[in-house]
Amino acid sequence: MVAAHLPRFHRSLPSAIIVAAARLFAHNVPVIRTILYMNIASIDLNLLVIFRAIYAERNISRAAVALGKSQPAVSKALSRLRVLCNDPLFVPARGGVRPTRGAETLAPAVQEALSLLERALKDDHNFAPTLAHRTFCINMNDYIQAILLPRLMEWLKASAPAIRITVMSLSPPELPKAWADGAIDLVIECHELTGSHLYQQKLFEDEFVCLVRQDHPHIGETLTRHQFLELRHAAVQLPPAVPNLIDVALSQQGLKRRSVLDIPHCMVAPFIIARTDLIVVLPRRQAMDCSTVLPVRILPCPISLPRFATHQYWLADVNKEKPHQWLRKAIREFCKGL
Repeated sequence: MVAAHLPRFHRSLPSAIIVAAARLFAHNVPVIRTILYMNIASIDLNLLVIFRAIYAERNISRAAVALGKSQPAVSKALSRLRVLCNDPLFVPARGGVRPTRGAETLAPAVQEALSLLERALKDDHNFAPTLAHRTFCINMNDYIQAILLPRLMEWLKASAPAIRITVMSLSPPELPKAWADGAIDLVIECHELTGSHLYQQKLFEDEFVCLVRQDHPHIGETLTRHQFLELRHAAVQLPPAVPNLIDVALSQQGLKRRSVLDIPHCMVAPFIIARTDLIVVLPRRQAMDCSTVLPVRILPCPISLPRFATHQYWLADVNKEKPHQWLRKAIREFCKGL
């Protein structure tokens, strides 16, 4: 994740910081021309962190919130950057600011340099979970959030109390950019991701079941094939680029469910089912959690539907980093008990 504070340059810089500085300036001849007279020894690396936040948010106030700083402090830092770069960097635009051509040229090098610094400054070799103060960003959908986060947070409270988790819920097509930007550390996904730069590990399997309200007027102890096809359904609709395993399986059998409600997230479905006569198909683990707190019951699907697996995915460049290894191993271990 983004380091909130980074040290100033000084004469005895670690080699990684020197390399980062070299990449920042040497890779960008147009930038060199605009900042030719900058005093490198006077650069506060926090200015580059602030530059990155403004570039990402396109809004000074939102950048301040993301950094945990005040808006005046971010504005003051931007003023210093403008002087150093001899460029406005960001100019007013509708809803915030937009980067100048100079800022657009500078942005990739800033991102690369800060990513290198952040990796170099992490004390991976002496990583002690019980003492570590660190934030991990994990991408997962709401199904995985519901079954994993309560267990993960309880486990962290005892084993690594200062570790902080940030959750994102991006669709698979959005992940490459987030990974490239260094925005996420780990992806836990029940749809297959591919790429030569990715490692993966299977965590668990699940199956689909039907969820109906306890006093459903038309369904008794079992759900028949005819009822499944004729009664009204709530359907969790995934982003267009993500295959819907349920509809694909039904289509392969020449069948189609009678969907009267399409919803984008599965977590709201049990609450709807508890108060209507609709049916919903959900992963068993989620259905079991919901059945303990809502007046709903679980029934086997009378139509053959495939099982599916959930994997964790990570980039090759963090494969050997001890904090990442520790987190992945921990998640793998307690997923065995799901």
